[in-house]
Amino acid sequence: MVYIIGVYIYSRGSFSIKASLLNIIKIPIIPASVIAIGINIYEIPLTPQIQEFFKMGAYGGIVLQLFLLGTFLQGIRLRELRPLLMLGTLSQKFILIPLLSAVILSFTSLPLFVQGVILMEMMVPLAVANINLASLYDCRPKEVTSLIMISTLLFIPMLFVLSYIVNHFYL
Repeated sequence: MVYIIGVYIYSRGSFSIKASLLNIIKIPIIPASVIAIGINIYEIPLTPQIQEFFKMGAYGGIVLQLFLLGTFLQGIRLRELRPLLMLGTLSQKFILIPLLSAVILSFTSLPLFVQGVILMEMMVPLAVANINLASLYDCRPKEVTSLIMISTLLFIPMLFVLSYIVNHFYL
């Protein structure tokens, strides 16, 4: 679901609403995900050779994503960064979303440990996969790369604060 929304948002940067909706259908990961979910739900057995084939594809995808990240990182200039975009995106990622998540989770009957894990998940850095969509739909790939790098660098010290919060309130 998140990927579907991401495809729509990124393609809206360069395409019409109709074309953006069609892009959701065109991107191969979405139908592949539906098939994978079906295989898991119906417990369809896969031979070890097919499983190894899927692993090789996944590892290759990781390499390509990191290559793309490096390619866009080398082209970033500090003068070109947009401070308001950075501030808005990172404050949503590290302040707004975690606060909203904590409030919503407080109304659930989930065990505190599960709530802590979900809260931690809401604060992870932006995904490298965002570069794929940004470059595919020509929607500011350099700025997306900058956001990914900065969110990753900010997350490292925030991890200590997050572990204190989780230990103090959720364990």
